[in-house]
Amino acid sequence: MAVDTQEGLFLRTTDEVEKVDIARLTADQNLKDILLKISQRTNEVALAVNLKRTGIYHEPEFVNGNVWYANKSLSSLTADAPQPRQEFTTTVIYGALKNSAGNKQVAHGIQIDANTRIKRAYTVANDPALGSYKPLPYASTTAAEVIEFWIDATYINITVGKDQSAYACDVVIEYIKE
Repeated sequence: MAVDTQEGLFLRTTDEVEKVDIARLTADQNLKDILLKISQRTNEVALAVNLKRTGIYHEPEFVNGNVWYANKSLSSLTADAPQPRQEFTTTVIYGALKNSAGNKQVAHGIQIDANTRIKRAYTVANDPALGSYKPLPYASTTAAEVIEFWIDATYINITVGKDQSAYACDVVIEYIKE
């Protein structure tokens, strides 16, 4: 199965039976019933797969399988027939943390508007040479060891209290768009 990295493992549902002129195919009712059931089962499988979380972490965004409540306030059309919203995931290669006290910003590339909601962002700063791994944000009793982590409309921000350039990370961001 080919994986479309723009959509994770999101499968489209179709009614393939509509594409087949069953009446011209055969007059056999059993064959018609079988074709209809195959189409229905294919759609059921696609719907079930689409509800599963996708464990793929690519840089381009993709549908990850999480579905959020409908936003009834988007328009009169969605208020009458609200649709659940797909969640997207993107992974950003942040790279090394800053080599002195202060904030380093890396653009995340998400088009953020009034309907965008970041649902989760996470990372672990890795220093494989030391075998040290710090989940961010990182708390410490020593102020210079504290590492802040947050996201704004344009950037991933990581602020360090001292040189932390031995640590590097990739940031995973999960969000809905509407």
